[in-house]
Amino acid sequence: MEQLFNIISTDTLGKDMALISDMNGIAISQEAFLVKEYLKTTNSPYFVEEIALILVRNGNARIRINLDEVSISKNTIVILTPNYIVEMLEYNEILEADLLLFKYDVVADLPLTKDLGSIGDIFNKSPSLALNNQDFKEISDLYAVLAYHCNKQKIYKSEVAKNLLYALCYMVVEFYQARISSQTQPVNRPEIIYKNFYSLLCIHYKEERSIKFYADKLNITPKYFSKTIKQISKKNASDLIDEMVIMGAKALLKCTDQSVQQISTEFNFPNPSFFGTFFKRKTGITTLQYRKQHL
Repeated sequence: MEQLFNIISTDTLGKDMALISDMNGIAISQEAFLVKEYLKTTNSPYFVEEIALILVRNGNARIRINLDEVSISKNTIVILTPNYIVEMLEYNEILEADLLLFKYDVVADLPLTKDLGSIGDIFNKSPSLALNNQDFKEISDLYAVLAYHCNKQKIYKSEVAKNLLYALCYMVVEFYQARISSQTQPVNRPEIIYKNFYSLLCIHYKEERSIKFYADKLNITPKYFSKTIKQISKKNASDLIDEMVIMGAKALLKCTDQSVQQISTEFNFPNPSFFGTFFKRKTGITTLQYRKQHL
């Protein structure tokens, strides 16, 4: 089966899009691009393999990131981290954006202060952020300088680019922290438990589907965990876990040529037959039927 390029990475997007790359593993769009010229179809999952920073220059859209539906518009930044599953639900024809891609290794040694935590945790908590004109301009200006230095043929261009990326990450985190401090924080324990569960689910959905695992991670009983998630989300915790697994499985069935056995192993099912039964029960069709529908 031919590989389907519904994967967000430098290698796949670079086949169709003009990206500037440097030796550190940073790739950046040469200029803002119209999404309609590159998006294959709506309601089609994209699997994220690298950290992606998207600067929305114009237009608006509705997207689904993992299980959350997000509205984006002009002056919004979107941060996607590896293993995210993204779907474009709808967008207008003037949707225009810039794109920056880099692997986590590039910023793994970024010396963020302890009170901010790791950059991955910051991005995982909220994948989109609407900025005012001034803040968006600051991000855009630094983005332009980064693109300029990635494109230069200089001895130390990689060192300069990496440090500019560090500065950009600091700026993004600062904007996130400002929003977090200005918003009303969860005032009760159930809300905090739900938010922490969702963060854990985004990380562990491939290998863990048990209520007990997530309850143990949150240091609460499975009974209290299930009751709390139902109270906040109006859905059973098991259904939320299964929804996330199905989204991930669909992404791999559509975006890669991995066999059902390989996908079954990646999602920690005991065997392909068990995985196939689970998939059909949740979607109404077999894995083969789903894959044929999206050839």
